Amino acid sequence: TRWKQAAAELARLQIESIPESQSLVQSGAHDFRIKRLLSAADPFFHIVTRLMDQQREVPPKILSWEELSLLKLRVEDSLALFEDLDVPNALGHLDLNPGNIIVSDDRCVFLDWAEAYIGCPFFSFEYLIQHFRRAIGANITFESELVEAYRAPWRQLLPADLLSEALTLVPFLAAFAYAAGTPAWRDDVRLQDPKIAGYFRSLARRMNREAMRLIERRSACLS
Repeated sequence: TRWKQAAAELARLQIESIPESQSLVQSGAHDFRIKRLLSAADPFFHIVTRLMDQQREVPPKILSWEELSLLKLRVEDSLALFEDLDVPNALGHLDLNPGNIIVSDDRCVFLDWAEAYIGCPFFSFEYLIQHFRRAIGANITFESELVEAYRAPWRQLLPADLLSEALTLVPFLAAFAYAAGTPAWRDDVRLQDPKIAGYFRSLARRMNREAMRLIERRSACLS
């Protein structure tokens, strides 16, 4: 299918970009390398805690200071685990949706690189999968085929067990990277906008849900 073709071509493009990672950062790509994300965790959750304190209506759920502190620790632990896997930094796309992908019989073109980043390449695939689920729905067979199409080129570079471990961590870390990688949370003026403040609270709740799913996935793997 076109989805699988796009996934495989994305992986090949990212692998080809690995030697150019540093120059792409210097050219203006967002820096999503693990050390940069780790350094953002503490100030990001400090801001999110303040924004949660400002919420006056329930629902949606207000995450407590204890819940946000635990979430921050889980982010930091997962980033450290991912760093130990030594996945190479590569080109990624923060807005990888079907409207930014043109697929023909013999080629695939990715558009709108204003949201390019350098860091964990698998974040981009996670964002693509989210759009796939919205478009196709919950179809385990089709989604497994899509994941396999993306994994196949990477298996030429990374051991299968390392790749599986990395992709287990990615849904949780991709949610944090998307939230903390945008500059708006550092802008006190913009955070006074109730819509922006609410947006970051919703991202924190999304991260918390992904953290719970990660615990479930890792427990299943251990059992």
